[in-house]
Amino acid sequence: MATKAVIFDLLTALLDSWSFWNAAAGSEDAGRRWRTRYLELTYACGAYRPYEDLVAESAIDTGLPADAVSKLLASWDSLQPWPEAVEVLKTLRNRGYGLGVVTNCSADLGRRAIARCGGVRFDAVVTAEESGFYKPNPKPYNDILAALGVDPADALFVAGSSADVPGAAAVGMQVVWHNRANLPAFPGSAPLREGRTLQESLHGFLGYKGLTRSEISTPSLYLNRKKFAENCERMRQRAAGLQAQFRVHIKTHKTVEGTEIGLSHGEDRIVVSTLKEIEHVAPLIRKGTVRSVLYGLPPAKTYIPRLASLKRRLGFELILMIDHPSQISMLEASNLEDTWSIFIKVDCGTHRAGLEPQSPLLTSLIQTALQSSDKIHIYGFYCHSGHSYASNSLAEAEGHLLNEITAASDAARQCLQLRPDHPQLTISVGATPTAHAASSSVAEKIQNLIPGKLELHAGNFGLLDLQQVSTGLVALDHVSSWVEAEVCSVYPERQEILVNVGTLGLAREPGREPGVWGRAMILPAEMEDLEKAYAWNVVRLSQEHGILAPRTTDPKEKEELVNKVPVGARVRIIPQHACITGAMYDSYIVVDEDEGECVDEWVRCRGW
Repeated sequence: MATKAVIFDLLTALLDSWSFWNAAAGSEDAGRRWRTRYLELTYACGAYRPYEDLVAESAIDTGLPADAVSKLLASWDSLQPWPEAVEVLKTLRNRGYGLGVVTNCSADLGRRAIARCGGVRFDAVVTAEESGFYKPNPKPYNDILAALGVDPADALFVAGSSADVPGAAAVGMQVVWHNRANLPAFPGSAPLREGRTLQESLHGFLGYKGLTRSEISTPSLYLNRKKFAENCERMRQRAAGLQAQFRVHIKTHKTVEGTEIGLSHGEDRIVVSTLKEIEHVAPLIRKGTVRSVLYGLPPAKTYIPRLASLKRRLGFELILMIDHPSQISMLEASNLEDTWSIFIKVDCGTHRAGLEPQSPLLTSLIQTALQSSDKIHIYGFYCHSGHSYASNSLAEAEGHLLNEITAASDAARQCLQLRPDHPQLTISVGATPTAHAASSSVAEKIQNLIPGKLELHAGNFGLLDLQQVSTGLVALDHVSSWVEAEVCSVYPERQEILVNVGTLGLAREPGREPGVWGRAMILPAEMEDLEKAYAWNVVRLSQEHGILAPRTTDPKEKEELVNKVPVGARVRIIPQHACITGAMYDSYIVVDEDEGECVDEWVRCRGW
């Protein structure tokens, strides 16, 4: 089962109560003896007795002065979290885990201790007093699971003391042990992991930042942040050359960080392909980085209430894509008091969505929109040349771009003929290949052609993939994202190798080369000549495994390549289609250099 919640012991796993007890006892040695005796009494206690009584009894048993207990309790509000605790809690929260605490103390002291955790919100807190029992009795563990609404198999428990390990495991939870004090293991303890810090204890749950490639399991999805930013800047310059505003489609990477880099020069417009993407970038909407959002396909009927709710709640410019009069009727029937802005989708040859420029259905749709209530506003006309992915040259891609501009402009003229006083229209065009063809020379060719303001849109340009490389408009060195896998076996007789990634990690997307599902290099490799370094093809895919074979047809070169590959070697694979491959992973492992350590992790939006 996937972990849904992380549950912490409070007074040892999250807070430095050891120093706290030592200070009240007068020395580290006295504090440790006192705390050890207290733990013994707690473990044997069973049903709840007042926490303060156990603290006092253990002080007497270890010969401490009478004022030690009063010192401890009087300084309770000075408890300090471990140095990394607040950051760890925030990271877990940002990664979508529920957070809980179960602690062996009174309800009052438990709430006061929670307040020392840097203001982090916990979804549920259970104290021994509220439960009626001290850990490691099963009841407190079961109570916190019930409060969080998760099954034991879906929870991870972070133990602070040794008895918590078998105690939490006994109710079915996974357990890691934050053994900060280097305590001896309790009989029967078998944590999944033991660490002296929270990061060590929660390795794998906090992400990959700071880890080197050899420490990261495969298959994994990587992104070179510098190359991504360079690709975004290159596209911004192309839009500027075209004298067009730029709208960034975020459907390829689906991340907050990638969106922010794509808009880093003042653009504030995006396209999304799912409603979840809008929700995912809500922080950027709230701070004004994103002001205009186009939902980039005709909306399903059940989506309209959600879209209306998002628009009301976040207060951004929302534009919908329309290509049928029934969609206008659905919008008019909605409970949105505000106006719905729409792009009318024009089919310029892809035949996926939209209406052809000369179609009487397009004319009828424009008329319907113009004659509708004040709830509908035609924002502009939108074209996307999906078929431009078959381009083989800059000239061919430029031809597709000019066709997009012509088709959308023709549709806009129809609108203006029907209503000459219509507010200025936006002509939105682009696909990654046609956007790469945008330039000042194209701008000169379309002078006086645009009946409105021009907007360029594209999505895959930041990451790129083999489909984009095959157009000849970008090089292998521009590709900023790849999948990393490992060699599981080598087969010299058939000159192939087996890797631990298949269809569910690469996707089965066809490319220009028949039977090639990706290109791969065996690491380490000489990066000066990437065409030579990516010497392997992904030639067959099963669900979880793939087969690589040398690209060369020379028998001797094939033999040499295969014989040089060690089992366990890392493999870098460029997929055919970055959008589909990305959907297989929760996040990008972000590096600034291809061989560097992980500098960040970008969590991808998933779902609809």
